[in-house]
Amino acid sequence: MLFLDDLQWIDSASLRLFEELATADELANLLIIGAYRDNEVEDGHPLAAMMRRLDGVDAPVTHLALTPLTRAHVRELIADSFPCGTGVAEGLADHIHLQTGGNPFFVRRLLRSPHEEELLRFDFRDRLWHCDLGSIARRRGRGCHGAHRPCHGRDDA
Repeated sequence: MLFLDDLQWIDSASLRLFEELATADELANLLIIGAYRDNEVEDGHPLAAMMRRLDGVDAPVTHLALTPLTRAHVRELIADSFPCGTGVAEGLADHIHLQTGGNPFFVRRLLRSPHEEELLRFDFRDRLWHCDLGSIARRRGRGCHGAHRPCHGRDDA
Protein backbone atom coordinates (compact mmCIF):
# COMPACT_ATOMS: atom_id res chain seq x y z
CA MET A 1 0.00 0.00 0.00
CA LEU A 2 1.18 3.49 -0.83
CA PHE A 3 -0.55 6.56 0.62
CA LEU A 4 0.10 9.99 -0.90
CA ASP A 5 -1.44 13.06 0.70
CA ASP A 6 -1.89 16.63 -0.57
CA LEU A 7 -1.79 15.62 -4.23
CA GLN A 8 -3.14 19.05 -5.17
CA TRP A 9 0.50 20.20 -4.78
CA ILE A 10 2.14 17.30 -6.64
CA ASP A 11 5.00 18.21 -8.99
CA SER A 12 5.15 16.91 -12.57
CA ALA A 13 7.89 14.30 -11.95
CA SER A 14 5.99 12.82 -8.97
CA LEU A 15 2.77 12.87 -10.99
CA ARG A 16 4.44 10.87 -13.77
CA LEU A 17 5.72 8.36 -11.19
CA PHE A 18 2.26 8.11 -9.62
CA GLU A 19 0.73 7.35 -13.04
CA GLU A 20 3.44 4.77 -13.86
CA LEU A 21 2.85 2.98 -10.56
CA ALA A 22 -0.92 3.02 -11.05
CA THR A 23 -0.74 1.49 -14.53
CA ALA A 24 2.19 -0.96 -14.20
CA ASP A 25 1.00 -4.52 -14.78
CA GLU A 26 3.68 -5.94 -12.48
CA LEU A 27 2.31 -3.80 -9.63
CA ALA A 28 -1.32 -4.89 -10.03
CA ASN A 29 -1.48 -5.85 -6.34
CA LEU A 30 -0.26 -2.47 -5.13
CA LEU A 31 -2.99 -0.38 -3.52
CA ILE A 32 -2.39 3.32 -4.06
CA ILE A 33 -4.40 5.82 -2.05
CA GLY A 34 -4.17 9.44 -3.04
CA ALA A 35 -5.74 12.29 -1.10
CA TYR A 36 -6.25 15.84 -2.31
CA ARG A 37 -8.44 18.86 -1.66
CA ASP A 38 -11.02 18.79 -4.41
CA ASN A 39 -11.64 22.51 -4.07
CA GLU A 40 -8.02 23.07 -5.18
CA VAL A 41 -8.08 20.73 -8.21
CA GLU A 42 -9.92 22.24 -11.17
CA ASP A 43 -10.52 20.46 -14.51
CA GLY A 44 -7.31 21.94 -15.92
CA HIS A 45 -5.13 20.79 -13.01
CA PRO A 46 -2.48 18.18 -13.99
CA LEU A 47 -3.83 15.80 -11.33
CA ALA A 48 -7.33 15.98 -12.82
CA ALA A 49 -5.90 15.24 -16.27
CA MET A 50 -4.00 12.22 -14.91
CA MET A 51 -7.12 10.89 -13.19
CA ARG A 52 -9.04 11.16 -16.48
CA ARG A 53 -6.28 9.17 -18.19
CA LEU A 54 -6.46 6.51 -15.46
CA ASP A 55 -10.24 6.30 -15.92
CA GLY A 56 -9.58 5.58 -19.62
CA VAL A 57 -7.24 2.62 -19.05
CA ASP A 58 -7.72 -0.63 -17.20
CA ALA A 59 -6.64 0.83 -13.83
CA PRO A 60 -9.34 0.41 -11.17
CA VAL A 61 -9.97 3.85 -9.70
CA THR A 62 -12.47 4.64 -6.98
CA HIS A 63 -13.29 8.24 -6.09
CA LEU A 64 -14.50 9.01 -2.57
CA ALA A 65 -15.65 12.47 -1.63
CA LEU A 66 -15.40 13.17 2.08
CA THR A 67 -18.02 15.55 3.38
CA PRO A 68 -18.09 17.41 6.69
CA LEU A 69 -19.33 15.60 9.77
CA THR A 70 -22.95 16.29 10.64
CA ARG A 71 -23.94 17.58 14.07
CA ALA A 72 -25.13 14.02 14.88
CA HIS A 73 -21.71 12.60 13.90
CA VAL A 74 -19.92 15.08 16.16
CA ARG A 75 -22.32 14.27 19.01
CA GLU A 76 -21.65 10.54 18.58
CA LEU A 77 -17.90 11.12 18.46
CA ILE A 78 -17.96 13.21 21.64
CA ALA A 79 -20.31 10.82 23.48
CA ASP A 80 -18.12 7.82 22.57
CA SER A 81 -14.86 9.60 23.38
CA PHE A 82 -15.83 11.43 26.55
CA PRO A 83 -18.41 9.63 28.71
CA CYS A 84 -19.78 12.63 30.58
CA GLY A 85 -23.55 12.54 30.39
CA THR A 86 -25.82 13.13 27.42
CA GLY A 87 -26.56 16.81 28.05
CA VAL A 88 -22.90 17.73 28.46
CA ALA A 89 -21.84 15.69 25.42
CA GLU A 90 -24.58 17.29 23.31
CA GLY A 91 -23.68 20.80 24.47
CA LEU A 92 -19.99 20.29 23.75
CA ALA A 93 -20.73 18.64 20.40
CA ASP A 94 -23.07 21.46 19.35
CA HIS A 95 -20.39 24.03 20.21
CA ILE A 96 -17.66 22.08 18.39
CA HIS A 97 -19.84 21.59 15.31
CA LEU A 98 -20.80 25.26 15.21
CA GLN A 99 -17.16 26.32 15.41
CA THR A 100 -15.80 23.82 12.87
CA GLY A 101 -18.58 23.36 10.34
CA GLY A 102 -18.00 19.61 10.78
CA ASN A 103 -14.47 19.60 9.36
CA PRO A 104 -12.93 16.50 11.04
CA PHE A 105 -9.46 18.04 11.18
CA PHE A 106 -10.78 21.10 13.00
CA VAL A 107 -13.07 19.05 15.26
CA ARG A 108 -10.04 17.17 16.50
CA ARG A 109 -8.01 20.33 16.84
CA LEU A 110 -10.73 22.25 18.66
CA LEU A 111 -11.20 19.41 21.14
CA ARG A 112 -7.59 19.81 22.23
CA SER A 113 -8.06 23.37 23.41
CA PRO A 114 -10.60 22.78 26.22
CA HIS A 115 -8.57 19.79 27.37
CA GLU A 116 -5.33 21.83 27.45
CA GLU A 117 -7.13 24.60 29.35
CA GLU A 118 -8.60 22.01 31.73
CA LEU A 119 -12.15 22.92 30.74
CA LEU A 120 -12.52 19.28 29.69
CA ARG A 121 -10.85 16.95 32.17
CA PHE A 122 -11.03 13.38 33.33
CA ASP A 123 -11.87 12.73 36.97
CA PHE A 124 -10.06 9.53 37.93
CA ARG A 125 -12.06 9.10 41.11
CA ASP A 126 -15.46 9.32 39.39
CA ARG A 127 -14.08 7.80 36.17
CA LEU A 128 -15.97 10.42 34.16
CA TRP A 129 -15.12 13.37 31.97
CA HIS A 130 -16.17 16.76 33.29
CA CYS A 131 -16.75 19.68 30.98
CA ASP A 132 -17.06 23.36 31.85
CA LEU A 133 -19.54 24.23 29.08
CA GLY A 134 -20.04 27.76 30.38
CA SER A 135 -16.36 28.64 30.04
CA ILE A 136 -16.13 26.90 26.69
CA ALA A 137 -19.17 28.83 25.41
CA ARG A 138 -17.64 32.14 26.59
CA ARG A 139 -14.55 31.46 24.50
CA ARG A 140 -16.77 30.60 21.56
CA GLY A 141 -15.34 33.08 19.04
CA ARG A 142 -11.77 31.93 19.53
CA GLY A 143 -12.00 28.89 17.27
CA CYS A 144 -9.27 26.27 17.19
CA HIS A 145 -6.46 28.58 16.19
CA GLY A 146 -6.71 30.82 19.22
CA ALA A 147 -7.77 33.63 16.90
CA HIS A 148 -11.16 35.28 17.26
CA ARG A 149 -12.83 33.36 14.46
CA PRO A 150 -14.40 29.95 13.96
CA CYS A 151 -12.24 27.15 12.59
CA HIS A 152 -14.02 26.83 9.29
CA GLY A 153 -13.53 30.49 8.41
CA ARG A 154 -17.12 31.64 8.67
CA ASP A 155 -17.82 34.46 11.06
CA ASP A 156 -21.27 33.29 12.13
CA ALA A 157 -20.40 31.71 15.46
